[in-house]
Amino acid sequence: MDTQNELKEFFVNFFVPIDNIPEDTAWRNSISMEARASMLIDNASLEELSSLFNVCINENVLTLQLPVPLSVQITAPTTFPAPTTVGYTYVDVCYSWNFSSYCITRTETTTDYFQISGRWHIKDSLFERSKCENLLTRNLHNAKPSFYWNDSGAVNILHDCSGKLQEKLKKYFAEHSTFQLAESLTSYNTPEKICRFFRKEALPLSPISLSHHLLQFEDVASTIPFEPVISGQSEAESVHDSLKSMFSAKRLPSSLLEYQPKVYEKSQQFLFPFKDKDNYTVMTVLKCYDDTFQQKSFLPVTRWQVKQTLQQYCMAVPGEKKLSLFNLQELAAYPDAPVILTDSLEIAALNQAKTEPEKLIFTSFICDDGHYDQVDWKPLKGRQLYLLVTNHSGRTFEEACLKAGKLADYLKESVLSQIL
Repeated sequence: MDTQNELKEFFVNFFVPIDNIPEDTAWRNSISMEARASMLIDNASLEELSSLFNVCINENVLTLQLPVPLSVQITAPTTFPAPTTVGYTYVDVCYSWNFSSYCITRTETTTDYFQISGRWHIKDSLFERSKCENLLTRNLHNAKPSFYWNDSGAVNILHDCSGKLQEKLKKYFAEHSTFQLAESLTSYNTPEKICRFFRKEALPLSPISLSHHLLQFEDVASTIPFEPVISGQSEAESVHDSLKSMFSAKRLPSSLLEYQPKVYEKSQQFLFPFKDKDNYTVMTVLKCYDDTFQQKSFLPVTRWQVKQTLQQYCMAVPGEKKLSLFNLQELAAYPDAPVILTDSLEIAALNQAKTEPEKLIFTSFICDDGHYDQVDWKPLKGRQLYLLVTNHSGRTFEEACLKAGKLADYLKESVLSQIL
């Protein structure tokens, strides 16, 4: 049987279509651009940051005055009588701290008094314990009910609630991307402006190369499956909710790239690993449904390592090189197999599971709209290539044909003519 008849048989008997839920690329682009800006700031030298924020370096630290102080409140029980409207009684005390400045260190290896690691800290939190406790006293805005500060009980409570303060500050820095910390402190207050300041391309999916502090880290993907994490939900629902919380420009767990991509309910996949020919995962794409607006999004995630440390984390940016083709390992392993190229990761993943790669390989890609130059097409050199045209993800068939035609023209004129 010739290849065309084999393909016809597969598409008649085994082809798996996908849903027609529209893809929200604007949400993805917003997250990826913020993550890109955050990484550029994280990677910058202190001298570059001095120019970005228009402040001077002082003893290898950059101090940034906040336009509005960072206010933190902690409630702690008292162990001594305090005055109230009905006399002296034991009451809870609400402490309010106002911190007026951040500081940025030259490297990410420093852990401060509040156990916050990285480059961004509360000003003066890098000193020894006694100085940092003086910092707490100086920045204490008020305490209700008030009491005399020479009372040893008050001092003890102040020390006891510092642990709660530490947790709140750690949470604050963990819940904000670097760009969010920086945007009110510089005139370069959009991700696009940050990219232009560092002379980097302001496109969400263009390669990003970082030289000072960060290095893309590749590792062999393991087979760790997601486990149900939410009581009363199916595994698929739990996995989706877990991944939905990771649609963020913040730093994500390094282990994210190690999870096994599983198919749920026969047609639902949330993770799409992009591997190189040696089975190293270089990028993972996360899928998320927005039930409110009935849309879906696909977020690229790569793993990075802070140079000269063991610190690793994931970010919603592509890698340092051109974007790889999906199922690249299969393309390398079976050079004679015919190839179906589709613009849908879901179609490629679900249908590759229906056939052996030595018979047929489904491949796909992601890139910014119309920026096909972001993809490394060289693995298609000399292949028997078929372009799949089908409507999906909210597109009409006419729109799918128009988009496929543009891709075909690009491949024919700019890529395949050079690599065939």
